[in-house]
Amino acid sequence: MHVAPGSAAERAGLRAGDRIRRIGRETGTAQMDERAYTFRLEPPGTVVALEIERGGQRSTIALNLGPQRRRTRGRRPVVRVAARPRER
Repeated sequence: MHVAPGSAAERAGLRAGDRIRRIGRETGTAQMDERAYTFRLEPPGTVVALEIERGGQRSTIALNLGPQRRRTRGRRPVVRVAARPRER
């Protein structure tokens, strides 16, 4: 996992190499992907519980969602979504 400097993930304490095992009540990969995608629809200040695995130990952290940054090209807003291949 990549953690962008200054991001909500970094402020919550996530680190590169952490494995997200649960987002809220969702544990299945497809459900977690969908839940992560809907973060952009949540109002700023929404807190989401993440269960992470780091070095073989699991812990829960609170991710406080901030306002979404939007980039514009001309007059049309451009929302950037990053995806990485799943590890097998």
